Amino acid sequence: MPLPRTSRMEQEQLSNYVLLVGDANVGTVIYMKPENRVVHVRMTASNTVTIELPPVAEAVGAFYTVRVITFGGGVAIRDKDDSLEWSDKASDANNEFGLFYSDGFQWHVLVTDL
Repeated sequence: MPLPRTSRMEQEQLSNYVLLVGDANVGTVIYMKPENRVVHVRMTASNTVTIELPPVAEAVGAFYTVRVITFGGGVAIRDKDDSLEWSDKASDANNEFGLFYSDGFQWHVLVTDL
């Protein structure tokens, strides 16, 4: 059975929801928007990339997942220096992930193996 067709608007919403990070982004900072709820990182190069979570106040009530499928030279996850008691997270292996929640004042790390 074929998959149902999605409208252009639905495709755009999905592409905003999932952010894919690859070797083209190596050595840079990827600034997440509040609508980017899932980030998949696939890197083969040995450089690092930094993922910056969206502003904690704009992300209130939302969950965000960062999955490092292949890490290349390393992946760092940071906030915008707007969260209480935050410390940066780092991935140094394949298949690591973090689940983050914003209460509007602070990022909470719910699950992580970073």
